[in-house]
Amino acid sequence: QVRADEGINGHVPGGFGFTSSWEVPSTDYVQNRNLAFYSWASLTRVLQNPVNSLEGWEFTDYPELCDRIRTWIGATRAAHPDLQTTFHVAHSLFANNTPEALFPDSVARDAAKNLICYGGNNTDYYSRYFAPELVDAGWRWWIYYPTMENTFGKRMLESADYMIENLGATSVWADGYISGYVPGDFTYDHWDGVSATVDPATHTITAKKALVPYVALPVLKAVARKYTDAGGYLVTNGKSGPFSFTRLPVISSCETSGGDQQPIAQLHLGSTVTPLGAPSGIKTFQDVYDDILGKLDHGALYFWHGERDTITEPTIVSEMYPFTFESIHPGTVRGKERIVTKVSSVYGWPGDYHLHEVHFYDGRGRKRPHRFVTTVDEQGVRTEVTLGEGESAVIERLPVKLEAEASQNVRVVDYDGNRLRIATSLSPGNVQVVALSDPNAGATLKLGGDGVLS
Repeated sequence: QVRADEGINGHVPGGFGFTSSWEVPSTDYVQNRNLAFYSWASLTRVLQNPVNSLEGWEFTDYPELCDRIRTWIGATRAAHPDLQTTFHVAHSLFANNTPEALFPDSVARDAAKNLICYGGNNTDYYSRYFAPELVDAGWRWWIYYPTMENTFGKRMLESADYMIENLGATSVWADGYISGYVPGDFTYDHWDGVSATVDPATHTITAKKALVPYVALPVLKAVARKYTDAGGYLVTNGKSGPFSFTRLPVISSCETSGGDQQPIAQLHLGSTVTPLGAPSGIKTFQDVYDDILGKLDHGALYFWHGERDTITEPTIVSEMYPFTFESIHPGTVRGKERIVTKVSSVYGWPGDYHLHEVHFYDGRGRKRPHRFVTTVDEQGVRTEVTLGEGESAVIERLPVKLEAEASQNVRVVDYDGNRLRIATSLSPGNVQVVALSDPNAGATLKLGGDGVLS
């Protein structure tokens, strides 16, 4: 109810998947995953001498890397024109060894006023990502925060424009977008006019500070709008953010691992509830399907992440999108276009007369024929779905309405956008075929008392 009242139910055009290959994906690869987004996982370990590792907007300073990104995006979009091809950007991380000189008014500081770098100032950690001479010279992923006035905020806005206009990436995978990786979300380099640390004993202020998601919000919104204005999306990773942000046409996601689905809770008040699959422990097709059902238990759909090469055929994700959220429940997610569920019940959209096509998946995650019955009467159209252990279904609302003279049962055999094949209760063995002259305009069919469509 809160999601509806606050107007934060967002739209997802299709699936999301990562890659670590500069190759153009095959048609089967894209179709099996129902991809609308295809993102390079990370720009770490840039192949140059010495080896550098990028996470944020630094890529604009590396023309050879930008040329390679531009070529890869162009080739992928040429093969798959509708695929939003992009790459990972953790906006607050910026690899360099002169953090105070680079963006002096934007560098995050802890309570002791020390500069903050991702992962701590651990040379063993950074030696996994940077050449030894760079680590010794102080290269780290230093953490910055943007405002509309500071130098890093201006760099962020300019870099988003460069990504869209020069590289052709009209969407972005925005890692740590709300918190910006700042521990505790506070920086102590200036005061935001609101935030302070209060001594619980004396009730006096002991430190003034700035809440990074609060001061950064105008820039975060402005960057998100740049991608939507370009016809794409900003896909967040991590906290979903305040309602003023999630009301924008953004997509909310988060990481899960090791079978732990609890991080999904941070998305329950996000624009979408679309977490990533587990990046580890996924070895078989069954592992993937079990992880999808685990997400569904928490009222969530599924974005690809840890499936690796285990997906060589369609899954229930093939039927999940496009999806505009309406409500979330344990085991069931309802949208305007379809309902995804693992729970037996009667499904439909109250007072709605659009026909349903049901996609059924067995306990192994394979698509199988079904015998679910759709009823049409004066109250609308509804479908009873009965599922066993580990089974799931997608109830898709078709752009075809059905009106009946009296209550009747029907079953949609299949629908391809141009042709509908349907069986009625009065003639269950006689499949009727309806050709649709203009599927985009929708159609209204009438079911007579003799079970014949017109």
